[in-house]
Amino acid sequence: MKFTSLKQLIFVALVLAGCVPMSPKPADSTAIPTVITSGSDIESSSKSPKAPLANTYWKLTALNNAPITMAPSQPREAYVQFREDTQAVRGFAGCNKFSGAYEASENRLSLGPMATTRMACADASAAEAQFFSALEQTLSFAILGDVLILIDGKGVTTAEFTAVYL
Repeated sequence: MKFTSLKQLIFVALVLAGCVPMSPKPADSTAIPTVITSGSDIESSSKSPKAPLANTYWKLTALNNAPITMAPSQPREAYVQFREDTQAVRGFAGCNKFSGAYEASENRLSLGPMATTRMACADASAAEAQFFSALEQTLSFAILGDVLILIDGKGVTTAEFTAVYL
């Protein structure tokens, strides 16, 4: 009787050992998602492309560390584009289009006087004024992966953008 119980115990132990869950293998080892938790992770992540300042569509995502939301009457998102061939900057600030000149070298950025349309948009005017102020105050920039950060003379982040690939 004891011998049978021992056999049963060994059999149960072997069955249970075979029931240990195994981690599934990913179908494609290059498809493993990368979790990004901070700007330094973005910079060092080989999975995250680094968008260039020029010739990229930069969608405005934050002003003075506050997230941007579109106004109900806003026809499209606020954005900025820097053209390398003409050294021109253009964009949309929430109500009005703008354009001007820019100069960039390494992490320095200066924007020339901006020409703007003069549409009247009551619900977008405050955010638009902050956007133009951020552009005027910009002295440097940083690009972390697909995020463009504009920085004023005091080292304060005034605006953040995300690269949009069309």
